[in-house]
Amino acid sequence: MRFQDIEFGKTSGEAEAAEMPHLVAQGYFDDGLLEPFMQRKKWLLLARKGAGKSMLGEKIKQIASLSKGTSAATLTHLADFPYKAFSHLMPGTVENASRYPASWSWLLCLQIIDALRNHPAVNTPLNIDANKAIGQLQAIGLLPTADLQRLVVHSSKSGFKAKIPKLLEYFSEGDKTNTPTDLAFLNLVASLKELIAKYSFHGQQYLIIDGLDDILTKEAIQYETLSALIFEAGRLNSYFASKHLPIWIIVLCRTDIYEVLPGPNKNKVRQDFSVEIDWYPQSGIVEQSKLHDLANLRAQLSLKRPVDVFSEFFPKHMDHGVATKKYLTDLTRHTPRDFIALLTQIQRAAKNNPVTRAEVLDGAKLYSEKYFLPEVKDELVGYVSPRELQIFLNSVSEIHERRFNMNTLGKVAATLGLQRDKLDVLMHALFAASAVGMTWRDSHTKQDRFEFKFRNPNASFSPKRTVVLHKGLWKALNIN
Repeated sequence: MRFQDIEFGKTSGEAEAAEMPHLVAQGYFDDGLLEPFMQRKKWLLLARKGAGKSMLGEKIKQIASLSKGTSAATLTHLADFPYKAFSHLMPGTVENASRYPASWSWLLCLQIIDALRNHPAVNTPLNIDANKAIGQLQAIGLLPTADLQRLVVHSSKSGFKAKIPKLLEYFSEGDKTNTPTDLAFLNLVASLKELIAKYSFHGQQYLIIDGLDDILTKEAIQYETLSALIFEAGRLNSYFASKHLPIWIIVLCRTDIYEVLPGPNKNKVRQDFSVEIDWYPQSGIVEQSKLHDLANLRAQLSLKRPVDVFSEFFPKHMDHGVATKKYLTDLTRHTPRDFIALLTQIQRAAKNNPVTRAEVLDGAKLYSEKYFLPEVKDELVGYVSPRELQIFLNSVSEIHERRFNMNTLGKVAATLGLQRDKLDVLMHALFAASAVGMTWRDSHTKQDRFEFKFRNPNASFSPKRTVVLHKGLWKALNIN
């Protein structure tokens, strides 16, 4: 089999699960991530964009589907989440800090109830009373919950809110029609939690929340909403654990988004309940990257034999004696999405087997133009405007250097209509996306040092340093 025929996968975890489920089943590179989530020890996954958050969700869902009825997993995407409608979900004038978590508890509990009634190991005879209450939720359009956007919009309408006191009568004794609407809503949420606690089933139930970063805006409401989601997911998981319920909510979140969310206890959650994905080797030696293991695992499935893709199908060195593994990995931000996209573009450029140096360079050019630059643009949506980013790209093309200082960039950008304050915001966003890094001369070793966000997650952009473009951008911007 030729290198061009190897299935390395898709850049999207959802697309890969749908079109190449065998790669999720056999080509998932675990590295110890699954166990803490499957065993209900951790519930928050933090990772940079493209590092494999969605793939972990798809893997858990697939494992549950193959468990012969002992487990089930529901995967919910927030891609089209109606944030403004959500802000009006809970009735009353309670401040956001209290209203948003209660609103999330309502949505999450409804999703769990919907999942439990479809669980493959339900004890139906023991759930007669619970199913009567669930029938009421279904009758007024709250179930099924597959369309989260519709559920939010429906729950935020005044017509539904008027039904809350009456609906509460189905879940508790006595006349509740005189209960204030906001208090009735909280009581209804508490009743849903009690319903979940009493529901009888075997095995485990996972609810996975993904897509927090699909649509980003600069509006505070979005960050307040996502912060409340993480807060309430943790509180519900604590409740389920206290009741010894085999139910677990898993939240998949981009690290850079988590860091800017409001809230006083983020570090506690991060330390106690999160797992972070980092593909950059601790040694700093890129030839030891686990991305190579991932590529070899995928290739083994196609070739049906153990293989080292890089020694069998690639030249040992590129120009100037640079090891090919290092050359390839340095074109990425050390994420599976980048690396798979690079290998795929080289496959498109390759005609020979093994691949020639010229074909590797052609593939790297395609990768830079067709993937890396567009991916950077996508990652900055919600942080900077397309116009501001384009002025930056035009400025870099005019400077035509891989390295430049902020004074030079600022002068060129100003002539194109981008003022320094806007440029500073843009540079911080580009640095956070690892599209640019910083370099300086070490006073002791007299060697050039480089810093990128993917190497040091705690690094911050400094306008006093020399800016260096990521290698993945060079060919797209025609900088050699």
